[in-house]
Amino acid sequence: AEGSARALRNRGAEVEEYAVRARACADAGRLNDALAWCDRAIEGDKLDAAPRFLKAAVLEEAGDLASSIRMLRQVLYLDSKHVLARYTLGNHLRKLGNRRDAGRHFRVVERLLAQLPQKELVPGSQEITAGRLVDIIKSITLGENSMKWLIGRKIGFGFAVQLVFLAV
Repeated sequence: AEGSARALRNRGAEVEEYAVRARACADAGRLNDALAWCDRAIEGDKLDAAPRFLKAAVLEEAGDLASSIRMLRQVLYLDSKHVLARYTLGNHLRKLGNRRDAGRHFRVVERLLAQLPQKELVPGSQEITAGRLVDIIKSITLGENSMKWLIGRKIGFGFAVQLVFLAV
């Protein structure tokens, strides 16, 4: 039993090392190398959502939004409460015009964040607090709702732009 526990710890350290290398490659703009290191990390621990989330970010940076979305869905399959993956998926879907599903993901994120203190860092983020992410989501959805309202009213474009900037 002790040998298998040690092997698991070693495997975890190895997977983390792969993730560190993937981040370093991505930061240096070597996206293909970063993807290869992500794949090694995923292969090393098939049940860990973190390497898949990292791969989704690299795929997004590489301009492959469809593959990033597929990877984010895998992250959520493994960890349905992964706040940043759900938020990122919502943003991707919004960019593609799928506002209904984007809104659904944003609402889930808001519910998950409501369980955290406002000033607590979002798990997996390095600098964003729960309260700040809620504010960002509200500004996104408020901006979209304002734009829908404005489009429905067919008011002057200049006035619409001013209101949208105020909403965001």
